[in-house]
Amino acid sequence: MARITDQKRIDRLKESTMKLVVAHGFGGASVSLIANDANVASGYFYLHYKGKYEMVNTLLQDVYQEVVGKLEELTEKGSNFNSIIENLIRHFFKWRIMTRLNSNFYMF
Repeated sequence: MARITDQKRIDRLKESTMKLVVAHGFGGASVSLIANDANVASGYFYLHYKGKYEMVNTLLQDVYQEVVGKLEELTEKGSNFNSIIENLIRHFFKWRIMTRLNSNFYMF
């Protein structure tokens, strides 16, 4: 039987994981706490991830891919090093502002 994936639920799980790991540390952010915060069943979490390690690894891979994509984009434009760093910083500040506007997640 194929898995049914609701991207909004997955996004809520990711946001809750980030928020709770920052707030409580990795050990303090249990799967049940994450699932509860994301308003999904713990079983839904385990349907898509083996555990917190896999979820956090997925989040790190997402950030890594975003950084690499932005670097490739800026490099293809022929930007110099200072411009690349400045654009990356702007990109992540815009992301941070949008995250704050769209959720209760506060990283800093």
